[in-house]
Amino acid sequence: MLDVDTRSDATVIFVTADLDIASGEHLESAIVTAETAGKPIIVSLAECPFCDSTGLGIFMRTKNRLGSTFAVVVPQDSRCRRIFEVTKLDAILPVYPTVEAALDSFQKVS
Repeated sequence: MLDVDTRSDATVIFVTADLDIASGEHLESAIVTAETAGKPIIVSLAECPFCDSTGLGIFMRTKNRLGSTFAVVVPQDSRCRRIFEVTKLDAILPVYPTVEAALDSFQKVS
């Protein structure tokens, strides 16, 4: 369901299964654990087949806690892209097409 890549410049969490009420607590736990490193956190939905409001709630809570050190990767052709567009969360959350683009955004800030 989750793969965590702890890099020198950020922690990247790859969601590889449905992100819903049954799995949301695993993502939330991984984010909280990653926060202890004090590095930016990126959650990639590039391989996530489904995301519901549970995931969106996790992303908003994380954005409120971490501010500009949090980003979500949702490629244009991702199956999850529509929920971000319909809810307009792509205008509130920092959403990038690739992990590299998200990493670049953090480097521009620092």
